[in-house]
Amino acid sequence: MLEQLVAVPSHLRESEVQRLVSRLLERCGFRVRLQEVEPRRPNLVATRGRGGPVLCTHVDTVPPFRHPRPFTLRRARGRLVGRGAVDAKGQLAAAITAAASAAGPVSIAVLVDEEGDGRGSQRVRLPPAARSGVLVLEPTAFAVCNEQAGYLDLELVARGPGGHVAGRGDPGLFHQLVEAAERIGALPILRSGRARVGEPWFRITGAQGGEDPWRLPGRARLRMQLSVLPGASLDQVRETVEGLPLGPIRVRVADAEPAVTSEGGEMLPALERAVLQLDGQVRRSLMTSWTDAANLGARGYPWVVFGAGDLGPAHSDEEWIAEDDLRHLTEALAVLIEEWPNRARAL
Repeated sequence: MLEQLVAVPSHLRESEVQRLVSRLLERCGFRVRLQEVEPRRPNLVATRGRGGPVLCTHVDTVPPFRHPRPFTLRRARGRLVGRGAVDAKGQLAAAITAAASAAGPVSIAVLVDEEGDGRGSQRVRLPPAARSGVLVLEPTAFAVCNEQAGYLDLELVARGPGGHVAGRGDPGLFHQLVEAAERIGALPILRSGRARVGEPWFRITGAQGGEDPWRLPGRARLRMQLSVLPGASLDQVRETVEGLPLGPIRVRVADAEPAVTSEGGEMLPALERAVLQLDGQVRRSLMTSWTDAANLGARGYPWVVFGAGDLGPAHSDEEWIAEDDLRHLTEALAVLIEEWPNRARAL
């Protein structure tokens, strides 16, 4: 299943891979509807029976970048390697396979543009069963997450006279920008969130500047992403960052999202029962990346984020998911479908 999904590129448009998903789900007895978000970018919503759990993931991926043979799934030391293997075509393959093996009603929503602006989750028309909770399938290493970190995407810009790299005293603009990033990352306001979800963090994601290896640049730019934990106010964090005295360095907020929390509806206890049945224990954690859960929650849908694999290999030049983890997720989703509260009440 995953081999077929990876073979269809979906980093620019998702229509071709959604047609494949439609065929796969129709074979499992689903009624499939495509919902156009943009030209050649349709969401897919498939239902089988009435009620049951609603599983949701995305079918778009980041570009190949330098991924070798990105659209050919291969095995290597127990790993399945290919673009989208963990984020999130592996999650989708597990959902389809679980639905094929399990009896009971279930819905699967396959969204577009998660790696972009999230337009798929902004516009998707979910079935009524989604009001009981939506399981957003993303790599969480099987941790059950009903909290998701927010972030500030910052751009730091510095200007100066430039100069010779061997001159005395001036470390250069890049040195100043990194120091400013470290000051921002150490702000006490970032620790106003709930300690139980971990420590806040920042990552430098880009840098520009420099014309010659022997010249300190006269203009330099640094991009960084700053986490905002649940319980911390995004507005207060933003005001503190923008008010921090950084001398000649100018800070611009390129993008921002608040941290979000969900009660999880019926999905949270049902998922935890399925995980407990298979693993004997349940681990709660924080989803550290933005997901479609943010948009779904804003539209009134309770959500839980859960899935196989780790975020680390996602977006990398050797994206992978462990084959055993993919099988385990399939088993967990099959149990969820079989044991869903609505099904038990109907029986």
